[in-house]
Amino acid sequence: MNYSLRENFMNLRSNVTITESTKTMRAMARQTLQGRWREAFLVSLAMYAITTLPSILFPYISNSAFTLSAVNVYTLMVSGPMALGISLYFLKLFRQRPAGVEDLLRGFNYMWKSFVLLILMAVRIFLFSLLLIIPGILAALRYSQAFFIMADNPEKTPRQCLWESGILMQDNRGRFFVLELSFIGWGLLASLPPALGQMLWGLDHFDFVISPAADWGDIFVMSLEAAAQPIHPLFYLLGIGTVFLGVYMTTAHACFYDLANGNLQVRKAEELHALREDFLPEAQSEPEVEPQREDTDV
Repeated sequence: MNYSLRENFMNLRSNVTITESTKTMRAMARQTLQGRWREAFLVSLAMYAITTLPSILFPYISNSAFTLSAVNVYTLMVSGPMALGISLYFLKLFRQRPAGVEDLLRGFNYMWKSFVLLILMAVRIFLFSLLLIIPGILAALRYSQAFFIMADNPEKTPRQCLWESGILMQDNRGRFFVLELSFIGWGLLASLPPALGQMLWGLDHFDFVISPAADWGDIFVMSLEAAAQPIHPLFYLLGIGTVFLGVYMTTAHACFYDLANGNLQVRKAEELHALREDFLPEAQSEPEVEPQREDTDV
């Protein structure tokens, strides 16, 4: 296995250091989404429905421990295939290929692999987080491209995807972190409606009467009881902006992945001008012809 990893290292174009700005990557994401926002939104909405719909509806049916445990197991089992499927869809979207919900569902063809990859990622990030918050963040950045790698080649093992993600991110973790930070403003804006809706809904349905003698323990218990109550499904409509933000961010992530693995190269205007001068030398002679014509006319 170690030999195969070394062989893949030789074949992997992993020495690419991304120099493009986050502004450029976001602009490329927006350009890719032109005319395909609706399609990408519906695919993302289908992913959220598959992963979260049972956890929204089942509390209204039963609050038993068995039901809640079954919902948690279901969410855990489908999260891996959905992460793989959505990565596959957005890779095809960014590469200007036909894509749709069928690509999202293709993640279930590799259900066991994607599940193992999700568990390995979660365990490694958790173990690094036990040290300090910064090692946990670095681990999350290190393994951030694992699902894109598996989507690019589903025959790779989960361990190999994690290893190659670490190689791709070796010199690009800072750039990816800055890319994530660049979406903070949009994230706050998208989360504002559901936050206000939850606050207003809580004020209407829970009338807290806190006596002066109540301590922090009583207040904490009352808060937990309020949080345990099921939220009305219509409340999630207020979070529709987060779905659009997810579309935007994941497209930018696909752009980042193609830049990191060398599949995509963005040439600057100066480089294009130099190439044009090299391959079109006749363009340099045109300015010399025009003055001669002017002299003859005079």
